[in-house]
Amino acid sequence: MKRIKYRELTRSEFPFWAIKVLFLLLIMLTLSSCSDEKEGPTEYDTPYNLEISKTSDGQIQLTWQYSSQSADVVYVIARKEGAEEWNENYYQTTNDQRVFIDNIPTNSFTIYSYKVKAKETETGNESFFSNPVSFFPEISKPSDLQVQQYSQNQLKISWVDNIEGEAGYKIDRKTNNNNWSIAYAVLDENSDSYIDIIDQQYQSISYRVYAFVGTTNSPANEVTFTPSVQVPDSLALDQISSSQIKVSWNYMGDSPDIFDLQRKIGTNDWANLVQVNGNQKHYIDNLSIESATLSYRIRSKKDTLYSNYSMPKNINFNIVELSTINLQNSGNQLFVKDNYLFIANDYHGALIYNVENPTSPSLIKNINMPGRTLSIAVYENTLYLANDQGLMHIYDISDIGNPVKLYNDIQFYGQGNHISVGMIDGKKYAFVAAGSSGLKIIAFDMPNMPLPIVIKTISTVPGAHSFKSIIKGVNLYIAEGTNGVRQFDLTDPYNPSLVNHKTNIGTVVDFTLSEQYLQIARGDRGLALLNISDLSLKSQYDTQGYANSLAIDTRNIYVSDRDEGFLIVSAINPLNLTSLCQIKTSSNLLSVFIKNKYAYISSQTYCKIIQVRP
Repeated sequence: MKRIKYRELTRSEFPFWAIKVLFLLLIMLTLSSCSDEKEGPTEYDTPYNLEISKTSDGQIQLTWQYSSQSADVVYVIARKEGAEEWNENYYQTTNDQRVFIDNIPTNSFTIYSYKVKAKETETGNESFFSNPVSFFPEISKPSDLQVQQYSQNQLKISWVDNIEGEAGYKIDRKTNNNNWSIAYAVLDENSDSYIDIIDQQYQSISYRVYAFVGTTNSPANEVTFTPSVQVPDSLALDQISSSQIKVSWNYMGDSPDIFDLQRKIGTNDWANLVQVNGNQKHYIDNLSIESATLSYRIRSKKDTLYSNYSMPKNINFNIVELSTINLQNSGNQLFVKDNYLFIANDYHGALIYNVENPTSPSLIKNINMPGRTLSIAVYENTLYLANDQGLMHIYDISDIGNPVKLYNDIQFYGQGNHISVGMIDGKKYAFVAAGSSGLKIIAFDMPNMPLPIVIKTISTVPGAHSFKSIIKGVNLYIAEGTNGVRQFDLTDPYNPSLVNHKTNIGTVVDFTLSEQYLQIARGDRGLALLNISDLSLKSQYDTQGYANSLAIDTRNIYVSDRDEGFLIVSAINPLNLTSLCQIKTSSNLLSVFIKNKYAYISSQTYCKIIQVRP
């Protein structure tokens, strides 16, 4: 055989492609030399059918399955607590057991999640982790699930995210009675709302909302909603003049055909006001009434469908709270003369305020008297006070800042609920409504008598109370609670004679007198008007609460209601008393007094001055 002789090639003679091949072989040999290092996870079948269940309070159980050719398999369990990172070496079994018990809070807003992987003890090879599972307690259910028609073709689904540690939220949806569309929407963790685009080609739409981790879900919350024409929103009211209210609103989406606006005056029923074009977003309401609490609401119409009404908004039209006087005790009774406000202030005596500027009342004088000062009256330049101990004090207030006491204590016996002062046959008398002790008639300037003295007591029936009296000429009217109203002739003040008696009309606690009618406040039976001629019932009005004081002018009746607050009732038509205004108050009202265009109302803690017309 011919022997082949090899010679050494020079670098210039060695092919370039051969150099590249040698370089690749060198890399492969280097990688092969590292084969003794631990390998990463292999694509073995992962554990499957991982399930979680509660075994008792504070304890859960994991179970799973695994297919393996090896007998030397253990399992590594990873746990995630709430929003923390995974602890991927939380626990490792000692053998091929496929059950794990863990102690966790089972009624917590923190979600505990788990996943499992297999590990060969001999080789150290590991599978990938299984899909995670989580334990969701009942309190993890999304709460306060609501659907709002966000626009004409959009629904906003919102809920409260109660938990920490979920992977996200899923929403199932169905229309009418069709099947559920599972996981119709999949949202990120901590989500609490979703806007769904709708076509309204159905009667109702239902949503189920639940949190998830891997293949496990929280308890679901479900809601059903019937889309309609969209409700106008952002309803706003502005008084732009003494006779006009501007009503404005907003509307999302395509304009409807019309907007339908309703108005309510006081506590009356809703009444249709106007319909405006669907492109219009405001309306100017021109009013002929002087003052009222006005409420408005609006809905939209598209084709033959109406939306629901918006939430109502209200405004006090030409009614303005000007100031508040804080009281240390109850404002039992009020009286206003000229620019001065007088308050019977319970254990704090009597207060005199200058109210020439009603936005800033200033205290002039505090007059003390024993016990609880219950009633107050001013006649000419004289101030009269009565308390709960049967005492009357009388002051000359010609100098309003320096009242001068005219007499020592005047004893009338009883509870001084109210004082009226009047002239009969040129002589002055005071009439004190003294509760269960009846009505006391006190005469002044008696011959040889240094003090005014009780000359007559008009007793009431057992269980009744004398709350107030009114003098008109020689006629005396007494509000006697459950005994109704009695009218007496006072031609002879020493011997009053009964003229009329009206019973079975409720508990008469206050009344006022006009030319034709006696207006009465009768507790839980509201208001009533009686003919002055024979005390027959003319009309009545239910205040819905407990009417305990009233005042009148030529237009309206002003009521302090223990439950319903300050009310204005129109009496322009005496046969049809109608509500004009209601202002809820934070404290039970006790008394009301009207002077010019101002209402003075007192309660257990304050006195307010309210402008009631322009």
